[in-house]
Amino acid sequence: MNRVIYAEKAMKGRMKDDSVSLLESLGRAAQLTSEEHFDFQSEQARAHASGLLDLDEANAVYRALGPQFSYSNGGWAKETTIFMKIVVHALMAELFGARIGANPFGPRMGDGTG
Repeated sequence: MNRVIYAEKAMKGRMKDDSVSLLESLGRAAQLTSEEHFDFQSEQARAHASGLLDLDEANAVYRALGPQFSYSNGGWAKETTIFMKIVVHALMAELFGARIGANPFGPRMGDGTG
């Protein structure tokens, strides 16, 4: 099971129709700089190489980010949804946190405790 795609679908299912302003705020907050884009792509590749992400999960993150930074859609690939942006941000927080030995965002995504 692709945990990244599953998390995106689960998030879509939890959002209510009256959450438009929240989604707009989250969309602005999820914008990436070119440095963040590079770091996120590097981290997903490292996570895949180390076995933390399987090929499908790593590819989902890669497709969400796009092969190169672009100012359109806040630095993400054109078709990336706000839900996927949030999932990728959460995943990156988890991956970077694991590398420094702490995860300030609670249980790990996909381990059944969140």
